[in-house]
Amino acid sequence: MLSIDTAHRSAVEVIPYGGRYQRIEATVTDPVAMRELLEGADVVVHLAAIADPRACVEKPDLAKAVNVEGTRNVLEATPDGARFVFLSTAAVYGPAQYLPIDEVHPLLGADPYAMTKKAAEDLCAANANRLHLTVVRNFNTYGPGQAASFLIPQIAHQAIRESRIEVWNRTPVRDFTYVDDTVEALVKLTELDGLAPIRVNLGSGEGRSVGTIVDTISRCLGEVPTTSLERPMMGSPTLVADNRRVRGLLDWHPSTDFDEGIRRTLTWYQQQSA
Repeated sequence: MLSIDTAHRSAVEVIPYGGRYQRIEATVTDPVAMRELLEGADVVVHLAAIADPRACVEKPDLAKAVNVEGTRNVLEATPDGARFVFLSTAAVYGPAQYLPIDEVHPLLGADPYAMTKKAAEDLCAANANRLHLTVVRNFNTYGPGQAASFLIPQIAHQAIRESRIEVWNRTPVRDFTYVDDTVEALVKLTELDGLAPIRVNLGSGEGRSVGTIVDTISRCLGEVPTTSLERPMMGSPTLVADNRRVRGLLDWHPSTDFDEGIRRTLTWYQQQSA
């Protein structure tokens, strides 16, 4: 399942659906559609969400309808015994009490996005007796096709279209994983054996500041001028994953160098802007 809120429409259009794949557009807020869509499913990877924290603040009722009730609809429509992978978020951890953040870190996230994702995790836990359940606390995925509301696309669009970069604050630190590596991990998680519910962090294990990202994008595009407004930042100052659990379970590690991932991402956005 895919949320267009999270993915650029043109990126969805190029996915090769022929042969073994079929594309069906539906909303997780429609329980009847979910029952029809998931009848007989062996594996469900639930990605649909209002994933922009600002959008969740602006429209909390919509965030609850999609992130909580939508997850309930998908869970209830999933047949007993199926494998269910739910994409949660590192935002549920809130302000880091220690770094890197492991899966037993307390869940202190208090903004609407984090709260809806925590509620969705609780719904998943309530179904753990009948599903092969994996909750994935994703840190930050980036790459071609990401919607403009996210950090790296925002910076890329400014640099490409306006030949300048302006950010609120350079200091927040986040853990970024290139989309190919995230997808590889999610696919491997669908292939795990066993009934016991699992919670895993999905991240690179490396923290990068907003300032580092700005400087990397600026350098890749020929030293684009940058400005920091020094406004108060949103969310936790630092979120970096302890990814030892997922690495051990899957024999997985992020293989895409950050600078190379940024170059690929910028090339895609440049093509879209041409």
